[in-house]
Amino acid sequence: MSKKQPAQPRKRHSAEFKAQVVERALSGKQPKSQIARELGLSANLLHSWIAKHQKTRLLSDDTQELQAKLVESNRENARLREELAILKKAAAYFAKELR
Repeated sequence: MSKKQPAQPRKRHSAEFKAQVVERALSGKQPKSQIARELGLSANLLHSWIAKHQKTRLLSDDTQELQAKLVESNRENARLREELAILKKAAAYFAKELR
């Protein structure tokens, strides 16, 4: 009978460490599998960190784009409100003249 090895506790890696490893992997200077081996990580774990980083970056780009559109929409909304107020005053002025 073979005895099972006791499970090793899961290592927790800081966000800073993950970011550094992902940037190193994305630089393309070394194969990802080599980087994972050197750091004692599984290749699958490194690939999941890279995928999460890329997804976060895409969401960040989308957020910035949406925020720019929101600012532009707010500017246009303010301009249109101002125009509406001027038109209301003009309509009231001309309505008085017709009486």
